[in-house]
Amino acid sequence: MFQWLTEVDKPVVSKNKDTHSGLKIERLRENNNKNEISNIFSFISSPDIIFNINFLTMLRTPTSFSLSVILNEIAPHYEKVQMIKMNDIVTKINLKFLKSHSQKLLKEALFKETKDSIINDIYRTDKLYIPSHETKLKYFKVKSKYIQPVSHTDFERVMDFIDSSFLSSGESFSLRPSGWVLEDGLRNSIAIRTFSSFSKEIILVVDSIDNTVIAVDIYK
Repeated sequence: MFQWLTEVDKPVVSKNKDTHSGLKIERLRENNNKNEISNIFSFISSPDIIFNINFLTMLRTPTSFSLSVILNEIAPHYEKVQMIKMNDIVTKINLKFLKSHSQKLLKEALFKETKDSIINDIYRTDKLYIPSHETKLKYFKVKSKYIQPVSHTDFERVMDFIDSSFLSSGESFSLRPSGWVLEDGLRNSIAIRTFSSFSKEIILVVDSIDNTVIAVDIYK
């Protein structure tokens, strides 16, 4: 195996369990179009445009920062927004169906992304990986000492959101890259180098049948 990776067992993460005690689901409606998009919105919602699929996006709200970002920067761009409450506390927001106006804005923003941008590095093709065979998964931990970290000023707020909404509560943040094959050159991925600058651990989930990287799990 490559020097910068070590094979590990499937990680076990103790996730926050939702309880049905005091469960409420509220539908939020935003009829006005939002004419601005943030880097956080672009990063979270870009798969819908890249793969042309209406994904269900589920975002946790363990902090006031994550809740504020979702309500003000992400939710206004969606047709269907559900706010999940436990004992009158918002714990999660589910989003689906990007508004046509927001789709146009996001397409324009993605078109302006440089070839070596983090989004273009994560999604190298517009084809979502769907195996035609039974997968055999292996897990590889990235050894940070072999990775040259890089920081992007315009991506710091995105990382703050990922930390606030996912990592700070003990969960992982999972990405489904496209066009990633497990090879030595992957160590130079701008996404891996960027996430290495602030994450405790990065795990690559690989289909060992064809060496396709089907997920990147980030921990802190």
